[in-house]
Amino acid sequence: MIYLIDLFCGAGGFSEGARQSGAVVILAVDRWRAALDVHAANHTTPSASCEHWCEELGGDPEAFATRLRHVVSRRVPPGGHVHLHASPPCQNLCGANTRRREGEGLRLVEWSFKLMECCAEFHSFTVEQVASPTLLRTYEHIPHRVYDMSVHGVPQIRKRVIFGDAPMLPVLRQIPLPARALEVPALEPLAGCVAPRTLCAVGGPLAKRLEGM
Repeated sequence: MIYLIDLFCGAGGFSEGARQSGAVVILAVDRWRAALDVHAANHTTPSASCEHWCEELGGDPEAFATRLRHVVSRRVPPGGHVHLHASPPCQNLCGANTRRREGEGLRLVEWSFKLMECCAEFHSFTVEQVASPTLLRTYEHIPHRVYDMSVHGVPQIRKRVIFGDAPMLPVLRQIPLPARALEVPALEPLAGCVAPRTLCAVGGPLAKRLEGM
């Protein structure tokens, strides 16, 4: 059985797809109370109650990872498969936003990767984002797949990238990339965790963990 933790969950599109595929959603986190209430309405039942945290994400990843471990220890039986999913807001990476701040958009993606590294004992992870050329250039060394969502049941023409344990579905291969990666605002190094720029570097811990995918 797969047990899902959904970060930046919004109203719960990823959670609902996972539920329909047989996963159990055990935790959903988002700062948007109205969207989280919708998620709770769809994912709170006597047989499978999901916890909901309404809070800002992007702080100390090690402290947050510790809280996630407490949830897993309470909710996941021995042998259960824990999947950690994050889909940070895309507004600052979306080409349609003429006022986008790509550095800020990448900061939460970086934080998500940092959190995944701090939760290395979990079984699988995914980070989903708009298929921004800047994003793809900055993290091209981390295994990922790019999808045209309109061919996978989504009634919109959207291109999305999923890093990590991405599903083996038909993908897009031709997205022009900028000449250089954008420097991501630094996160403070934490005791027991890899410094963020090392984490996402070519050959760094996260990239090595995913080699061979």
